[in-house]
Amino acid sequence: MNVMVIVCLLIGVLLLISGIIFFLLKEKSVGLIAGFNSLSQDEQHQYDTLTLSIDVRNQLFRWSILLFLGGVLSFFSDYFGVATMFVWYLLLINNMGSDSFEKYKIKQ
Repeated sequence: MNVMVIVCLLIGVLLLISGIIFFLLKEKSVGLIAGFNSLSQDEQHQYDTLTLSIDVRNQLFRWSILLFLGGVLSFFSDYFGVATMFVWYLLLINNMGSDSFEKYKIKQ
């Protein structure tokens, strides 16, 4: 078993566990989202926390599936694992942003 198989599967398992935590905690899980928990209580009430937690949960599940697939394909060649990690890194960077919560703001 090569290194990329282990790396992809390990990160995939961690993301799957995180997704399960978001699934079980539902709206309460928004406190685990980086940046959202640093907002004041008044600011947090301006956002749809249920939709936010569902979207983060689904994103974690998608990332774990991607990494599991990359781990399985890495059995055949390390290049699949490297490509998978690169794609996951691009998706992760794309997700970060200063206005990442704006689409969850409740219209008043």
